[in-house]
Order: sequence, then structure tokens, then C-alpha cells
Amino acid sequence: MELGLDAIHVDRIEKDLRGYELRVVVAFSDALAATEKPVLMRALERHLKTIIDDRIQLYLEPVKDRNKIRRL
Repeated sequence: MELGLDAIHVDRIEKDLRGYELRVVVAFSDALAATEKPVLMRALERHLKTIIDDRIQLYLEPVKDRNKIRRL
């Protein structure tokens, strides 16, 4: 699978319950299909745990509902 440079980006890094900056919150490009995102999340988390620290936790940034009526 070929990904563009803007396919995934780190939104922010947060501290865990012990105060270590291990929670990485990522966001995906809208161009990616919803079915591809879980596979990419697992692959990215596995890669980060291997090369950086096995305690890293990867989270997906929640997407705000774009429907104005449902957000009322």
C-alpha cells in the first residue's frame, strides 16, 4: 500500500497515568478508507514499539461529526 506524506500525522503526545510521555495521538487523512485505518494503526504501533519503546500507546484522534443536526 502506497501512502502519501500526509496520510498519517502525530496530533499530539500526552502523558500516561505515571507522567511519562507515552501516549501518541495520531490523525489520518480523509483520503484513507475507514477499512485501512485499523490495519495502519496496528502496524504503526508495532513499529513504534519496536524502534522507540514498547510502552508506547497509540490513539486515534476522535473525528468530530460533520453533521450539524446531530451535533445539536
